[in-house]
Amino acid sequence: MDFSKVNKKALSIDLVKFATYNLVAHILMNMRYEEPLFNEKFIYSLAFILAGLSVYHIFVAPRLEPTL
Repeated sequence: MDFSKVNKKALSIDLVKFATYNLVAHILMNMRYEEPLFNEKFIYSLAFILAGLSVYHIFVAPRLEPTL
């Protein structure tokens, strides 16, 4: 795997963007429905979403961009 083809800036931006979105949504859901704040379900959900974004940027995007 050649990591020089990975757009690290786009990866970082997407990770911060999605983490912020999920944190804000989780806090607002906590305020509205009084769910536990930062419970285990949220932590796993956030980790899996960020892992999925990383997989996309590392494995899919470098192979997809030359074909577009």
